[in-house]
Amino acid sequence: MFTIIRYTLNQLHRIVLTTRQNPGSVHQHATGASEEACKKAGFKDAVEF
Repeated sequence: MFTIIRYTLNQLHRIVLTTRQNPGSVHQHATGASEEACKKAGFKDAVEF
């Protein structure tokens, strides 16, 4: 269970870094990527922005 949460946090951290580099174009893609990461991890609405 801890590894799943850690994986999700790593994904979110990567998204934050990408968003800082390209604030305009990445936002929509980053939100979709985080939702997909949560689905893979087994969470439905665990992360809300």
